[in-house]
Amino acid sequence: QINKRLFDIVLSSFFILLTLPIQLYYIILQKFNKEVIWTVKSTQTEIYYFESKSRIIQGLPILYKILSGSLSFVGSQMVLVTNKDPGLILKPGITGLPHLKSTNIETDSIRKFENYYAFHYSFVFDIEILLKTIFRI
Repeated sequence: QINKRLFDIVLSSFFILLTLPIQLYYIILQKFNKEVIWTVKSTQTEIYYFESKSRIIQGLPILYKILSGSLSFVGSQMVLVTNKDPGLILKPGITGLPHLKSTNIETDSIRKFENYYAFHYSFVFDIEILLKTIFRI
């Protein structure tokens, strides 16, 4: 868990600094939206998205949630609170095993992916999931 957290801190800090001018543009123009998602232990957290056609730019505000430890780069699927509480055991992430399979999967399938990921976790596994996500985009 310590390695995973350090990975999230270093990578999110790097991307926050790298994209700061873009973020300032969207913040100054107030071009962002808010959603509320489920997290672990049936809690909720607010996430913000920039109003952009680019998925990468849309998700830049999520880097701050990763830096704070509320979310992770690799984790469970983000589920809006308008849906039933999925009872997540992993922090939601930008990507993860459920993300690679489908956009709309059932709660039972999310749980299976979470259990598999938790049992087989390694730094290399996180890198593999991130690379598959990047090259799929």
